[in-house]
Amino acid sequence: MPVLSKLSLRYKLLLLVLLPFLALGYFTFDKIYLEKVKIIDMENIHANMVKLEKVSELTHEFQKERDFAIKFLLNPLFSAENELRNQIEFTDSVQSTYRSFVLNSGRDTSGLQMLNDFQKIRNNITGYSLGPSQVERGYNQLISNFLDIVAQVGSGINTPLIKEEMKAYLSLAESKESLGRIRNVINKALVFSVFQGYEYGAFSELNAAFKNNLNVFLRHSPDEFKSRFSMDIQAGTMINTLDIINYCFENQTNNLSEFTATDWWISATGSINLLHELELFVLSNIKGSLNKQEEYLENEINGLYLMLSIVLGSVLVLASLIANSISRQLKRIEFVAHNLKLGKTDVKVEITSDDVIGKLASTFNEMVQDATDMASLAENIGKGNYETVFEKRSEEDILGKALLIMRDNLKTKTDELKNKT
Repeated sequence: MPVLSKLSLRYKLLLLVLLPFLALGYFTFDKIYLEKVKIIDMENIHANMVKLEKVSELTHEFQKERDFAIKFLLNPLFSAENELRNQIEFTDSVQSTYRSFVLNSGRDTSGLQMLNDFQKIRNNITGYSLGPSQVERGYNQLISNFLDIVAQVGSGINTPLIKEEMKAYLSLAESKESLGRIRNVINKALVFSVFQGYEYGAFSELNAAFKNNLNVFLRHSPDEFKSRFSMDIQAGTMINTLDIINYCFENQTNNLSEFTATDWWISATGSINLLHELELFVLSNIKGSLNKQEEYLENEINGLYLMLSIVLGSVLVLASLIANSISRQLKRIEFVAHNLKLGKTDVKVEITSDDVIGKLASTFNEMVQDATDMASLAENIGKGNYETVFEKRSEEDILGKALLIMRDNLKTKTDELKNKT
C-alpha cells in the first residue's frame, strides 16, 4: 500500500501493535456502554425507590390517622379529638411533601386527585356527619389505593438483585395494613364486648390475610430480615398482640371480657409500630443493596478505563522501545553499508540480539570480512604476490572469480616475461 510505504518503521510498528488494541478498545467500550446502561437502570430504580418511600410514608400516616379517627368516633373525648387533630396536622405535612415530590418529578399525579377527593371525608370527621363505618371505609379505600401504588412501584423494581427483598417488603406492607384494620375491628368488639353484625367475618378474613402476608414476608426474606423480625417477636409486644387476636378468633360469639379495648389498642399499636420500623429497616437494606450494586458498576467502569489506559500506555511504551531498538540496529547496519560503499573495510556492526536483525548484522559483518579479504587479495596481486590463497564464496561469486582469473592471468604473463628474459 502506498500509504504504508511512506511510513517510517516506528509508525509501522506502532500501527501494527495498535490494531489489536483497537479491537480490545472496541470490546472494552462496548462493555462500558452496557455497564452505563445498567447504571441508568439503577438510577431509575433509585427514583422509584424514592417514590416508594414517599408513598409508604404517606400511607403509614393515613393508617395512623384512620385509627385515631375511628377511636375518636367510638369514644369522642377531648383527648381523642386532640390526638386526631395532631395526627391530621402531621399527615398534612407529609402529604405536602408528597405533593411537591410528585409535581416536581413529573410522575403520575393520580394519587393527588385521590387526596383531593378524600378531603371531604376528613372535613366531616369532627362534625359527626359521618359514622365510624363510613369514615373507616373512606380511609380503607384511600389506603388501599395507595398500597396499590406501592405494589405497582415495587413490582416495577424488577432487578434480580432485590427481587426477593421487594416481594418481602410488599408483603410486609400488606401485613401492616391488615393488622391496622384488625386493630379497629377488635377495638370495636372489645368496646361492645362482642363482634357486631358481619364484623367477625371481616375480622377472620383480615386475620387470614395478616398471617398469610407474614408467611410470604418470611418466605422471601433474607436471613437479616428474618433475624430482625425474630427480635421484634421476642420483644413481647407482637406475641401479646397475636394472643389477643387468637383469643378473639376463638371466642367469636362469646362475651369478650378478658382484655380491655385500651389493652388491645396499646398492644396493637406497639406491634404496628414494630412492623413499620421493620418496613424502614427493609427499605434501608434494599437501598443499601442498590447503592452497593451501583458502586460496584461504577468501580467496574473505572477499572475498565484504568485497564484500557494501562494497556495503551504499556503498548505504546513497549512499541516505542522495540522501535528504538530496531532503529538503532538498522542505523548501525546502514552506517556500515554506507562505509562499505565508500570502500572502507575497517568497520563492523555490533551484534546486540539473536533475532533477524542480529542475523542481518552478522551477515553484514561477513560481507565486510569478504570485502576485506578481496581487498587483501587485490593488494597482494598488485604487489606481485600471486600465491595468496583465496576461495570463492560460491559458484555465483562473480567478483571472486574475476579476482582469481586476474591473479592467474597476471601470474602467467609474469612467468612468460621472466622466461623471455
